[in-house]
Amino acid sequence: MKIALECKDLILEKTLEIALKDFLVLKKDCDFLVCDEKINSQKPQFIINKKSNFLSHPFNIEELLNALNDFNISLQSIAYKIAMREKKLMNQKCEAILEQLRQESHEKIDAIFDLYKTELKNLIKEENNNA
Repeated sequence: MKIALECKDLILEKTLEIALKDFLVLKKDCDFLVCDEKINSQKPQFIINKKSNFLSHPFNIEELLNALNDFNISLQSIAYKIAMREKKLMNQKCEAILEQLRQESHEKIDAIFDLYKTELKNLIKEENNNA
């Protein structure tokens, strides 16, 4: 679990720095942000405030770690589901391309076979006419 902090409340941020020191990384490297209000970011956000669904004041370290772990597990689950859906779509696309290639190959082989069959018939007719 890699976390970055971005809190307007400096006391909360300092408290979180101490409590989460083993999990803190740069914002660009984090799995998610811990904030005290919603911010404009592409990263998932774990929000801590009085109205938060994730964690509200007051809380203890154990509650914080449990809530963060639950959030992280949810993110991983969502990422896994997205990856599986993408994999399924890619497999379907690959199967469609493979089927198209099979069909085109069969058509080309059939066309070549028909051409050789026609040429062979013509050669046999010529041979019979010359005999």
